[in-house]
Amino acid sequence: MVGPRGGATVISSVARQPACGPNIAGGSVVFSRIHRAWVYLFLCAFAMTQAGCQLGAGSSSLRDTDPESAEEAYLLGNQRMAAGDLDGAIEQYNQAIRYDSNEYRAYNNRGIARLQLRQYEAALPDFNSALASGGERFEILINLGTVQLYRGDFDSARIAFQRAVDLEPDSVDALNNLGVTHLRSNDYAAAETVLRRALGLDSHNAATLNNLGNVLQSQERFEEAIQMYSDAVAADPNHYEAQYNLGMLLVDLERGGEALPHLERYLDLAPAEHSVTDVESLIERLR
Repeated sequence: MVGPRGGATVISSVARQPACGPNIAGGSVVFSRIHRAWVYLFLCAFAMTQAGCQLGAGSSSLRDTDPESAEEAYLLGNQRMAAGDLDGAIEQYNQAIRYDSNEYRAYNNRGIARLQLRQYEAALPDFNSALASGGERFEILINLGTVQLYRGDFDSARIAFQRAVDLEPDSVDALNNLGVTHLRSNDYAAAETVLRRALGLDSHNAATLNNLGNVLQSQERFEEAIQMYSDAVAADPNHYEAQYNLGMLLVDLERGGEALPHLERYLDLAPAEHSVTDVESLIERLR
């Protein structure tokens, strides 16, 4: 049998800025490791728009001094976040909340900073506070589901993502995250239904194609999985998870010649924190 081996790669995009976020371990060991690409965190740190967040007007001119209002502290936190100073961002969001305990954007963004620092237990109440202060908002529900998924609380993650889907039924991002939650719970039928719904909205979404490949491979529907991974790399040749998954599945099916270019491409694309020694050794054997 060819099946998944632990490890899910989380792509957490902050308002369509570069991807970031740690790996989530999980899965059963058989032969090949499956990379699962699930999508977006939403940063409310900037002027709110339906598509995400943009830096608020005038915030770039703020001096790095003691803020005199919740809004100033909030915008300074955004600047720190954009600069990669997560601890500094948290300090400013703390100050914003001290000025205004109902500043839901500061709770949300502090939660994202803590999530990126892998402080999952601290991030969870931030997103709950953001919901309590800001109401039922799509972007906060996505973030709440995300931290619950990191914590391994799949039931709570599913509920949060479903609430997000209820608010925005045509959100491919929310559907993709919901599908991955079903996948992590080994509910393959539900995962496939949700991911195919997402593909009906965006048939060229590489993350969704890759995740549907995960679902099919987990059910030993190997040719269908190969097609999904192939569609994913056709949609986005730089999608390293799909390149890896396609290459490793082909190796497991003793189709090393077909696998080689995908594994070589994975090596070119793999993030620095990925251990690639095993893949390098495999490539040497295939050549």
